[in-house]
Amino acid sequence: MIRFVNTKLLSGALALVLCGATVAYPEADQNWQVYKNSMAGWQIEFPAGLLTPMPEADSKISRGFRSADGAAMLVVSRSLNMFDDLDSFRADQLAQKRNARVTYKPKGDGWFVLSGYRGNKIYYEKYVFSKDQLLIQEFVIEYDQDQKSVYNAVSARMSKSFSYTEQDW
Repeated sequence: MIRFVNTKLLSGALALVLCGATVAYPEADQNWQVYKNSMAGWQIEFPAGLLTPMPEADSKISRGFRSADGAAMLVVSRSLNMFDDLDSFRADQLAQKRNARVTYKPKGDGWFVLSGYRGNKIYYEKYVFSKDQLLIQEFVIEYDQDQKSVYNAVSARMSKSFSYTEQDW
């Protein structure tokens, strides 16, 4: 019996292999855990198989995480909104030179995201505001562009899990 192979499919797969396409880090190996900061009122899921918590900041309201190879870094924190409202803060962030290459900027009720490129890094920042818009819970992740296949999915999951408890503010 003769089998016919889809040559377009085979040549596409071969091209991916020859171009050095990266394979996403299997989610099962990422060992997702929840980190909660009750003083600041936020919590986030993070892949402990990829990111290790750094020592807690003296303020006790922020926490950094770093990959073993140093290619990725996550910071989660709370801060005061020095502007009148979410829109003013967002406009200021968009005007910052470091955000000149924004490629993604959705906005919702009480939150917004900025994502794009800084040099050879991809960044993803999510800002969530208190109801009175005086406080901001935020997380920022930056990673090398060659780690995109891993960290784009990681960023999406962290964004969905990132939450705060209003009464803790």
